[in-house]
Amino acid sequence: MKLSNKKILITGGSGFIGTNLISYLENNYQDFLIYNIDIKRPKLDNQKKYWIKCNINEYKELINNIKKISPTYIIHLAAEADVKFTKLSDFRTNIEGVENICKAANECTSLKRIIFTSTQYVHQFHGQPKSDDEYYPYTVYGESKVEGEKIVFTNLIDQTSMLELIEILLKCDMLIGNDSGIAYFASYLNIPTIMMFFYSDFIGFAPVGNNTILLHSHIKCSPCLYWFDVRPCKFTNWEYKCRVEITVATVYNSVKS
Repeated sequence: MKLSNKKILITGGSGFIGTNLISYLENNYQDFLIYNIDIKRPKLDNQKKYWIKCNINEYKELINNIKKISPTYIIHLAAEADVKFTKLSDFRTNIEGVENICKAANECTSLKRIIFTSTQYVHQFHGQPKSDDEYYPYTVYGESKVEGEKIVFTNLIDQTSMLELIEILLKCDMLIGNDSGIAYFASYLNIPTIMMFFYSDFIGFAPVGNNTILLHSHIKCSPCLYWFDVRPCKFTNWEYKCRVEITVATVYNSVKS
């Protein structure tokens, strides 16, 4: 894969994960221009050429560097991970630093995508999370990463206008999603769309596009969500059987067709 003239900025690139990520990019994406902003020097001498000393907790310092770089992509790895700390205020990088990154990202016109990394400590010892905002933090470090996730959702989610959404969809070769507003937009625009219905009414809410494949569960009780009628799931312990009826293989075969 070649991505010419693309700039990738890694925060905290001098750490263990960042060091290995940069090595991977060097070996597999030679056309990338790599930048590492970190308060610490890189662990490997050959990676010093990518390093810019920068404290993300200082917004003016951060935004000045981001404006100079004009990154296409940002991978945010920088974090305070010392589990010996006992107060949230000790994890400034995980909270204020994340807020600064979000603010800078919103001002960066060249940016196409940003990736934030978190930790399993935001939801520990309670099984699989049922939603993006279900948290059971473990240690104060985990609490600080929860605060960081909340900042990301507040500052970077739901920031796309309807016109921007349409522009993005028109660039897509295909869209795969559930029965959500974005999938309906794609279907209406006649973009190849695979739309999955679980417990909702796939007849009453069927998409209007001619280039759409509709997938739904074939269990007898589906759909159980109709126009004005919401019924409790009788397979509660199964966590909605209709959701697991549509397998990855089913979706993949629909893509190939």
